[in-house]
Amino acid sequence: MKLMGIETHESELVYAKLPFRVNAGGRTYLIPVQLIETPEGLKAYPIIRDSGSASALLDAEGFMEIPEERQYLDEGEIVKVNLFRKIKPPSLTIIGSHCPAMDLLIDVAGIEDPKIINVGSLGGWLALKRGEADVAGTHLLDEETMTYNLHMPEKLGIEDQVEIYGGYMREIGFITAPGNPKNIDGFEDLLRSDVVFVNRVKGSGIRVFIDLQLKKLGVKNPENTIKGYTYQVKTHTAVAAAVAQGRADVGVAVGYVAKIYGLNFIPLMNERFDLAVRKDRAFKRGVQDLLKALRSEEFAERLKALPHYRVHEKTGQKIYP
Repeated sequence: MKLMGIETHESELVYAKLPFRVNAGGRTYLIPVQLIETPEGLKAYPIIRDSGSASALLDAEGFMEIPEERQYLDEGEIVKVNLFRKIKPPSLTIIGSHCPAMDLLIDVAGIEDPKIINVGSLGGWLALKRGEADVAGTHLLDEETMTYNLHMPEKLGIEDQVEIYGGYMREIGFITAPGNPKNIDGFEDLLRSDVVFVNRVKGSGIRVFIDLQLKKLGVKNPENTIKGYTYQVKTHTAVAAAVAQGRADVGVAVGYVAKIYGLNFIPLMNERFDLAVRKDRAFKRGVQDLLKALRSEEFAERLKALPHYRVHEKTGQKIYP
């Protein structure tokens, strides 16, 4: 870490619990982590950036080491974290799905010190259930009703612990190189031997959508029939970066990132992105400011400037319970 200009000392150590399993692959890893304070103690969320970007260090409070002899660290395992700096509680903790429009919402709310952890929609719901998140961004599709998010409180047994507020609509689709050189038109094209796909992580709303479309095509073992299906990234921008850098031919993401990367966009559907809030955190100033901003005219107007985004009639309203 000294090569990165970061000094660590044995006295700057804390112990934290992992919220999910982390694979290593049989070699030593130093992984930056974000720390969450909970009634049960610290939780360490690993930051595994898809491109190896040094920006991971900007979000991290410290790092953990996975020794060479370990293939993985299990969920709930206690790890030693070497701190980069003193832990400072944020005014708001958002854990869940990545969405570029959330940065806009936080800016409108005037929240200067949020902690944002992108683990996918399902990861956000689990963080709410464990009491680690104040707010979770979510766009999980219920296959039975084809509606978004409202099924999750009952599914996780937290009906009395959360509220859901209507967010906004965003258009998702295939992202390809300019001009769509591989002539990709639908999910059946992912089965071609000349097409390399970049996938989203399991538990993300986009991944749920992708797997549902493949299921409709009768694809039973996509990891064996789609090149790149196991190449998984955490964010929309990581999908666009993989395509822009030639590491993949196609991925599924929100149309906005295609525009900022100068890529081709093939629309697939409009989806709802909502905010789930723990009831026992609703009193927090950060939560109140975020919801106030969601209801504001300023947010609605500024969202219009983002391609493939729009508010709807229930934006900012409580839609559950």
